[in-house]
Amino acid sequence: MKLLAVAAVLALTPTSLALADTVTPAAGTHAFTTTDAMVAVVDGPGNTHQATIDTRLYVPDNASATKPQPAILMTHGFGLSKLAGEVVASATFLARHGYVVLTYTAQGFGSSSGCVTLQSRTYDVKDAQQLITKVLDPRKDVLHDANGSVVGMVGGSYGGGIQANVAENDKRIHAISPSRTWNTLQYSLNPNNRVVPGDPTGFSHA
Repeated sequence: MKLLAVAAVLALTPTSLALADTVTPAAGTHAFTTTDAMVAVVDGPGNTHQATIDTRLYVPDNASATKPQPAILMTHGFGLSKLAGEVVASATFLARHGYVVLTYTAQGFGSSSGCVTLQSRTYDVKDAQQLITKVLDPRKDVLHDANGSVVGMVGGSYGGGIQANVAENDKRIHAISPSRTWNTLQYSLNPNNRVVPGDPTGFSHA
């Protein structure tokens, strides 16, 4: 039985390879402009904590009131800012392909005020939602549907960790693309899933 299964796989392999999709990379053709702004937000359990978030908006030349384009919201890895190379490179790539892109520095980092709250729904998620409301929603060159701006999210590490939290709380998020991020805190605090003897976190993988 196992030999037959192996033979079947080997027989199918050439056909599978022949039918595999091929993708030809294409450079973006759109020019774009950028605008930096500090955006005031209110967050915290009782919505009494005030912070200022450092943002940069990338607007491609194909976005207009008559031809609005979908938007991308993006933040950075831990310890970085909106000026991190990977953020600028990704935003530039997306803007050249016709997306309106809003990048920002999470509170507690860079020029943003506030404290690091590890992508808290009470703080960081509220900040992201208010950035959409204050920066993207009023723009006529951003595509809208019944819920407001049509937004996707991209980013890695710390910038990937926030995406599911925002998406589950905001219907304006239509797609997310987190990369190299965490899914459980205990594994993030103990690299390679190894709990070092005397680890002060108190986590266990048992």
